[in-house]
Amino acid sequence: MDTWGNIKIPVLERLSTAPDSDSWRTVPAEDVDYSSLLGTPIASIPEVGSANFSMVSSYFYLNCSKPNCLPLSDGIVWHSVDDNAFCSLNSSRLLGSNRGR
Repeated sequence: MDTWGNIKIPVLERLSTAPDSDSWRTVPAEDVDYSSLLGTPIASIPEVGSANFSMVSSYFYLNCSKPNCLPLSDGIVWHSVDDNAFCSLNSSRLLGSNRGR
């Protein structure tokens, strides 16, 4: 839970625990990466006892390679739409720049 009692969703790909026979994972008490800084607000949960409910959540998990850093002296050339910037398969040209190689 976050500071206000909202439910925080752990990033499943970063948990060190393996799923049990029912596909549930134990979330450690410390060193957990969460999918957002704030939790998801849930209403009408009793303050005493336990409650069972289903909640659907999703998040983006990016597994990026090490960036290729270019010297600042290379500069950045921004292409206009008229320069066929969106017709190239090169991802940096899709963004209109020559920076990524």
